[in-house]
Amino acid sequence: MLPFDQRPWAPNLAKAIIAVTLIAEVVAVFWLRHYNPLDIPEIVALVLILIGVIPPSIYVIRRKPGDPVPTDLTHLRHSPAQTHPRH
Repeated sequence: MLPFDQRPWAPNLAKAIIAVTLIAEVVAVFWLRHYNPLDIPEIVALVLILIGVIPPSIYVIRRKPGDPVPTDLTHLRHSPAQTHPRH
């Protein structure tokens, strides 16, 4: 699903990405609130950042090393010996 998600260091990197993202979101909220109250577009932007970063990282953390890649459709292809003759 993601580049390098099968590498042994990928779960640790995903945990670090989640931590840095959450810290950056908190810092952004405090920085934005320092100037003015948060507006709807700012809240939506922060939520979209979380939605874009957190779920793929959680997928990498929860993925087991032997699991097949969900986008790998090679097992669905038929070999020439498996094709059925036309009637």
